[in-house]
Amino acid sequence: MTIGGTYKVSGTNPNGSKYRGSVQIRQNDDGSYYFAWTVGNSYSGTGTLDGNVLTVDWGDTYPVIYTVTNGGARLEGTWGDGTGTEILTK
Repeated sequence: MTIGGTYKVSGTNPNGSKYRGSVQIRQNDDGSYYFAWTVGNSYSGTGTLDGNVLTVDWGDTYPVIYTVTNGGARLEGTWGDGTGTEILTK
């Protein structure tokens, strides 16, 4: 499984509004992953991979929790305690 590079972002906010953008992901030397989202606003965070679950702390109360599929080419996630959703595709 390879995670990294530029992904397209398609998401839904907790209020139901949609957003799109991109995210850059790179693996750090310690094995964690750095995320830099551009989705209207810019956000960043650091994630850890456990099996096929990638959990990203981005400074909010609740992390983004992605399930990694297609060998790392697709990440399906939730945020805001499950009230927001996000799909990342290469």
